[in-house]
Amino acid sequence: MKQKDKVLFLALKGIGDLLIISNFIVQSKKKYNLDIVVVLSARLAKFKYLFPYDISFITVNERFESIYYIKSKFIYIFYIFKLRSLVKKYINEGYQFFIYDNYIKNILLFLGLNKTVIYGPYVYNNLENIFNLKITPKLKITSNKYLIFPFGNDKKRQLNHDELMTIENHLKARNFDYKILVHDSQKYLIKNYQRKKIITYKKFTELDFLFKDYTECITVDSSFLHLAILNNLRCIVISDSWDNYLHKDLLNSRMKISKKNIHNLDMLLI
Repeated sequence: MKQKDKVLFLALKGIGDLLIISNFIVQSKKKYNLDIVVVLSARLAKFKYLFPYDISFITVNERFESIYYIKSKFIYIFYIFKLRSLVKKYINEGYQFFIYDNYIKNILLFLGLNKTVIYGPYVYNNLENIFNLKITPKLKITSNKYLIFPFGNDKKRQLNHDELMTIENHLKARNFDYKILVHDSQKYLIKNYQRKKIITYKKFTELDFLFKDYTECITVDSSFLHLAILNNLRCIVISDSWDNYLHKDLLNSRMKISKKNIHNLDMLLI
């Protein structure tokens, strides 16, 4: 990556992928004077605030997301070719096209076009090499105030009652302050918990005030990991399935624990 390079990104997938891109664009703008364009699904337009003010967005119909779903590819084939045409236009104007995707079925759409494919595993480290940047997750405890994100959208990324209670008991034993953050749509999952420890939200922006006071995070979902890194929080990850989204520094420092070993969480609080 060099000064004044022109870069094109797709942000048509999930919130987690959007946050990864945001992390690197925020950091790259500190080092390089880049001309950045992001093709953004209308579904994700509400997250524009996470990006620097001086990048350009092309907000497209949600049907452009059909490139990632086999059935939709045939239903919305018009949008697939429209997306290819849009990407080709920017490549012809000198933009470097970056696509983060592990699946050949999605990359085939851009066959014959100049592109850089960001493969897993270790998405963060691959992006660091491409951008010649270093994203440094916080590894040391800086306070005794924790934010807990116990529920992802996938049921496999949700803590049950006993698992969440185990985390709470570890924090209480050390007299650590903590809050449990739950999206408004998932309130039914915490109906039996102490209300004073729970904060419900509808938008990430509602959590900004917490990121100023709380410096530690425990999460079961990749989206909140990327949000924590973006806000300079130290993060403990509970994961059995999405190690590819973790920075190697987190893995090497053993800041990740599986659900089945959650009773050993105390070792990561030292």
